[in-house]
Amino acid sequence: MKKRKITGAFAVVAMIGVTTAFAVNPFSDVPSHSWAYQAVDQLMIAGIINGYPDGTFKGQNNITRYEMAQMIAKGMANQDRANAEQQALLNRLADEFSNELNTLGVRVAKLEDRVGNVKVTGDARINYIGKEGGDGYDYEDKFTTRVRLGLDAKVNKNTSVKARITTGSIEFGDSSKTAQADWDLAYVEHKFGKNIIVDAGRYTQKFGNGLIYSSNFDGVGATAKLGNVTLNGAYGYMTAGRFAKVSRENNGDVGLVNAKVQVGKHIDVGAMLAHVGKADVRMANGKRNNDFDNVYGFNAKYGIGKFGVDGEWVKASGLSDSDVWNVGVKWGDYKIDKKNSWTVCLDYFDQAKNAPVFKTQKYESNDLQKNKRFEGYKAWQLGASYAPEKNVGINAFYGFHGKTHKGNKVNDYYRADLNFKF
Repeated sequence: MKKRKITGAFAVVAMIGVTTAFAVNPFSDVPSHSWAYQAVDQLMIAGIINGYPDGTFKGQNNITRYEMAQMIAKGMANQDRANAEQQALLNRLADEFSNELNTLGVRVAKLEDRVGNVKVTGDARINYIGKEGGDGYDYEDKFTTRVRLGLDAKVNKNTSVKARITTGSIEFGDSSKTAQADWDLAYVEHKFGKNIIVDAGRYTQKFGNGLIYSSNFDGVGATAKLGNVTLNGAYGYMTAGRFAKVSRENNGDVGLVNAKVQVGKHIDVGAMLAHVGKADVRMANGKRNNDFDNVYGFNAKYGIGKFGVDGEWVKASGLSDSDVWNVGVKWGDYKIDKKNSWTVCLDYFDQAKNAPVFKTQKYESNDLQKNKRFEGYKAWQLGASYAPEKNVGINAFYGFHGKTHKGNKVNDYYRADLNFKF
C-alpha cells in the first residue's frame, strides 16, 4: 500500500547521518614525542625523507602538520628506495596526513606507489528499492546490501594485476540466500608510455557513454589518448546484465570501437560502433537470439561550472524498432570523497521495444515482460546525490510519468543508496 512507501522512506532517512568527522587543523603542532614525528625521523635517517624544504631536520622541535606533510610528500617520491617496513610507515603517515597532502596537491587516493606492491580498496552499499504495483496502489519494496573489495598489485611501474571480490546483492530478511564472495573482476593492466593503456581479462568496459552497457567484459581492450581525441577498442564477451550466467556456447562475441573528441573546454562528442554476434539471451522484447548485427550510436556532453547537459542515442542495424536515447541535465559537482558536495539531475529516457539495452534499465518491469506486452517506454527520472561526510554518499532516484509507446502506464519506482568508500 502507499503507506509502506512512507515507511520505507523514513527508514532510508534513518540510515543517513551515521558518521561524524572532525576537521584537522593544518597548522597545529606535531609534538616531538608523537609516533608520526618518530616515523619521519626514522625515514630521514634512512635517506627516504630529506627533512625541511631547506634539507634539514630541526632536531627535537615541534613542527606543524603542514610541514610534516611536505616531508611525507618527499617520501612518496622516494618510495622505490624504501624496504617493506619503511613503505608501511609511509602508508600509515599518508593516511594520517591525507588532508594536508591534498592541500599540497598530492592526491592520496592515487598514491598506489606509496604502499608497495598491493593496494586494497573497497565500497559498501545499503540500498532501498520501491515500486508501484500494476494498479498503482499495491506496493513492493525491499532493502539490500553489498560489499566489494578491490585489489591492485603492482608488477612494475607500468603493469598491474587487478581484481575485485563482491558479496553480490543480499536482500534483508531473505535467509534462504547466504552471502557468497565471488571474483567479478580479474585482469592485467599495462601502460605503454603515458597515453596508451591495455586491459586483458575480466574488466569493466563501456559501450559509448554507457547507455546500453557499462559493466563486466571478458576480453582485451585498449585506450589511447591523442591530444583532444580518445580512442578505445575492445574484443570479447559481455558477462553482466542480460549476459549474466550465460555459457560460452550461448554467448556471442563483440568487436567494439569508441571514439571521443573534446571540442574546446566545455564540449565532448563521441561515437560508438559494436558488432554483436548472436547470443542466446532474453531481451526486453521477450525474444532470444536477436540478430543485432551492428550496434552504433552517438553521444555528447556539455559542461560549464556545476551545470551540465548530456545525451546519447543508440540503434541496432539488424532490428527494426531498436532506437534508444536519453538526455539529461544536472547541477552540482558531487564526489563521494568531497564532503558536502552534491548534484541534482533530471533525465528523460525513450526506449523502443527491440532496443539493444544489454544491461537492464529501471523501467523494464517484470509484470510487462511476463505478460509479453512490452512495447518500449518513455519515462522521466529525477535524481540527487549528496556527501554528508568524506567517503559517504547518499543517492536517491525517482522514476515517474512512464508510459509504453502504445500509451499503457509503466510503474513509478523509488530508489535510495547509502554508499561508503574505503
